[in-house]
Amino acid sequence: PYLKLISIPVFLFGVFYAVERIINGYASKKADFVEEKIGMKYSLLLIPIILSLSFLLQSQFVLIFGFLFIFLQSITGGYFYPLLEDYINKRIPSSKRATILSIKNMISSLLFVVLSPLVGIYIDVYSLTTALLLMGIVLLAISLMFFMVKRNMDILN
Repeated sequence: PYLKLISIPVFLFGVFYAVERIINGYASKKADFVEEKIGMKYSLLLIPIILSLSFLLQSQFVLIFGFLFIFLQSITGGYFYPLLEDYINKRIPSSKRATILSIKNMISSLLFVVLSPLVGIYIDVYSLTTALLLMGIVLLAISLMFFMVKRNMDILN
């Protein structure tokens, strides 16, 4: 719907998603390099902030170049997933790793199954830009709450 909203011709959707997958793959390839430079703490902080920022920007700037915000989401996703897998593989004992990875995948699928229809209903009732704004605000609020709790836990230890 966003590509249609910013007037990308339908015949270019395939090209757009091919480029988006290439960007995602490149971000995945460079994830370890970037994570080495900025560290785990900043990686885990920046990922949700950049993702929420991309949703907020999409909601406010409905321009032909708005597809760049989708590319920003693709970079974030391409960076996040290899790092998460790496963190799990390094920190979870091998006897429990398959269970943790399965639970992670199940939670991801469950979130998609639950949230996608809710976002769709919100888009139908209000608008796509309002739904994007809400998604950005909710993601940013949850991320900030997570990091405040994490910071408070670090103080206790």
